Amino acid sequence: MDRYSCLAYLLFQTGDNTVKEAAIRLVQGSLTLKEAKADSTLKPYLEACEKRLNIQPPDAEQVYAFMENYIYAV
Repeated sequence: MDRYSCLAYLLFQTGDNTVKEAAIRLVQGSLTLKEAKADSTLKPYLEACEKRLNIQPPDAEQVYAFMENYIYAV
């Protein structure tokens, strides 16, 4: 399981629709992590998710299910 997938999954868990859309764009490859970090709206969420990822990675099955649902979503 790669870092992008885990970060996108954790971002998607937020209640903010803009952040959820960014998470889907990360999964689909239309948004890079560098671009997301440059966005002042997303940066605090990304920092929180990276800290959470370093402390305890999400369950792999949940990340796989998220990827399966949203990798081709339009």
